[in-house]
Amino acid sequence: MWLICVLACISLWGVTSILYKKGANKEDNLIHYKFSISVGIICLIIAIIFLIIRDEEISIFESAIRIWPMTLFGIIYAIGTTYTFKGYVYNDASIEAPIENTANGFCLIILIAVFAVLGNVDSIWEILSPFEMVGLICIFLGLLLISVIQHKESKAQGKNRLFRSGASALVFPIIYSMMDGLETILTGVCFDQNFGYAMPVDDSVIIIGFEYGFFALGFWIYVSVKEKHIFNPFTKSNVPFVSGAVCDNVALVLYANAMASNAVATDPILAIYPVITIILSKILLKEKLSVKQYLSLALMLFGSVFIVLGENVRF
Repeated sequence: MWLICVLACISLWGVTSILYKKGANKEDNLIHYKFSISVGIICLIIAIIFLIIRDEEISIFESAIRIWPMTLFGIIYAIGTTYTFKGYVYNDASIEAPIENTANGFCLIILIAVFAVLGNVDSIWEILSPFEMVGLICIFLGLLLISVIQHKESKAQGKNRLFRSGASALVFPIIYSMMDGLETILTGVCFDQNFGYAMPVDDSVIIIGFEYGFFALGFWIYVSVKEKHIFNPFTKSNVPFVSGAVCDNVALVLYANAMASNAVATDPILAIYPVITIILSKILLKEKLSVKQYLSLALMLFGSVFIVLGENVRF
């Protein structure tokens, strides 16, 4: 059962990236809001389902105040996801997914910086294992190479807008990755039974779902006012967003089950999910990458896997 959950996760997240890229219309300046409206609707529906089927009563307002780190992250997640979706507008899915997958690396950097400021570490080796160090080096080399390549390609195409620089276009997936790393830290604080808030997982789903639903309502009103007609999120053009949101959230449920069964082996395998995205983007979206781009992405993928391994196998 564990292996089925892991394989399903890899497949669903690979498909999610393709669906989001499919709906990324460069000509629509409001496309990121429309994307977020669809995701917010799905998150809210799932939250309502969890609220109905849970055995214990929950006061959403009281839980949101008591476990404020999760509430804070819900706000960051709703806003951040909305604007970082622009990464799919400016980047190929086969580039976006591997960069977003570097969250573990950014999470480590954040932790190192915090511990250094607090003066709690004397050496970087107290935090990093050799695997994690190699992983970070691979990720940064990959990001550097892909930035240079993207910049040269944009310059050759004569682009004169804000995202002419390849490095600038990569800001969105990098910010998403940092946000994902922040989620790792906050969920650890909220869910830990011994040192954290011992928050039930379904409580977090309910709180974040209702928060995202609130933001989705605000975005829906904004889009409707800007376009001067009531925006319908269930049109044919919005199918990729709705389908992608469903795949993404189902994968998260499967991920929780897989982690509960075998936390040590799950993350190293899931770290390779961008490979599925790269394969599908080449087949379905006809994306073409150069050898140098594939090399850069391979470095980032290896780096992600090494960091996850380093978290579980410390020397």
